[in-house]
Amino acid sequence: MLSRPRQLVALFAGVAFLGLAAAPARAGDVFAVAGVTIRAESNTTATRAKQRAIADGLYRALATSLRRFVPSQQISPFLQSLDGSTVRAMAHGIEISNEAFGVDRGISLYEAELDVLFDASSVAQSLIAHGVSFAELSTSPVFLVPVLLRDGEVILWRENPWFEAWQDGFSDSLVPIITPLGEARDFTLFSVDDLRVNNRDRLEALSAEYGSVSYIASVLQEDTDPLQVSGVWFHPLWSEGLNLSALSPRQLADSQEEDAQRGGARARRDSPYVEAARRFHRAMTIHWIEKLAIDSTQRLSLRVRLDFDSAESWRQLRARLLSLHGVESLSLESLTIDEAVFSLVFLGHVDQFRLTTEALGARYQGIDDNGTHLLSQLEP
Repeated sequence: MLSRPRQLVALFAGVAFLGLAAAPARAGDVFAVAGVTIRAESNTTATRAKQRAIADGLYRALATSLRRFVPSQQISPFLQSLDGSTVRAMAHGIEISNEAFGVDRGISLYEAELDVLFDASSVAQSLIAHGVSFAELSTSPVFLVPVLLRDGEVILWRENPWFEAWQDGFSDSLVPIITPLGEARDFTLFSVDDLRVNNRDRLEALSAEYGSVSYIASVLQEDTDPLQVSGVWFHPLWSEGLNLSALSPRQLADSQEEDAQRGGARARRDSPYVEAARRFHRAMTIHWIEKLAIDSTQRLSLRVRLDFDSAESWRQLRARLLSLHGVESLSLESLTIDEAVFSLVFLGHVDQFRLTTEALGARYQGIDDNGTHLLSQLEP
């Protein structure tokens, strides 16, 4: 039987033997994983059970973090290549809460919840060393309009449980979501009639009101089991709308294994609408990772020319490029008042470089006759 202290065990408990600094999970950080249920047993001591539980929890927390920015099929082989000390070294800090100790027929039992903040550089360097692809840029918040189809009726704003299901915002992912407030201006700018005639201009105008250049109307059919969701995602990085459908529950389990990472508690509490939102958001995330993931098995030497109207534009783009693990080096060849020419080594292919620079805010304009890649200044 497990027993829990009447008060929370100190958050630093279990940290000292790992040599880690305690650090709370940060919202909006793909390297922060919270609420991992850990449990283990030992035929020796409670301390040994605790060590085993934390070691296992770190692996599972790392798997959860990786699913946010690494192609699913590459995660398991990567994790299998790591030993426990390597995983511990990747953790910047951990917190432990809700500890419970017990003994059953001479076996020491331990259970707790674990929060982990992984070190981004350590994780990225290990991924590169193992030839694993990963996306390190998030999209700007995607404006999503939840549309519910119920018995032939289109429900956009009122009494819409599909609208409520998106209030989480998925801020800890590469694809954060914002939704309309459902205020009077929303009714004016976008209506059910606009939706029926596929009025993209009106949807784009409503998205702009919320400061987003990426948008989607996510349509849920309520009379299906499981709930079916589809939509067309418009984003400046692709020229045409991207048709998406929600993952099936089985696909979500295979790609994310959320139950295993969080002990199943979250999944049991979720309504069918929230679960459908998770399935659809996972589909969006997978597409984003596929488009933006650098290929760490490829090293591309590029010569680049950036045209700009201020030195600040050059400084910003240079700083942003150098902040990426996908850029191994950058060497300036020449610099004038309105142009910089530089060479760099990029992990990936030309198309990935184009998407990366555009995601950073530059405009990619192709390649000239000399093989130089042309960029224009950062957009406002």
